[in-house]
Amino acid sequence: MKRSTFWGLFWVTLAALYLFVPLWGAFDFSLRAERDVIGVAAYTRAFADDDFWRTFIFS
Repeated sequence: MKRSTFWGLFWVTLAALYLFVPLWGAFDFSLRAERDVIGVAAYTRAFADDDFWRTFIFS
């Protein structure tokens, strides 16, 4: 007896959306650190901060 592949595919797709939609949202939000500008300013500021590198080891 073969199980329905529809439900398996449905749950895998739902799980992928559950994981990747918030990741994409956070990434998109971080690229918009400056109003109406898409760039990497947030990452530049974070990596330039000495406290970031000191505390990055503990995370």
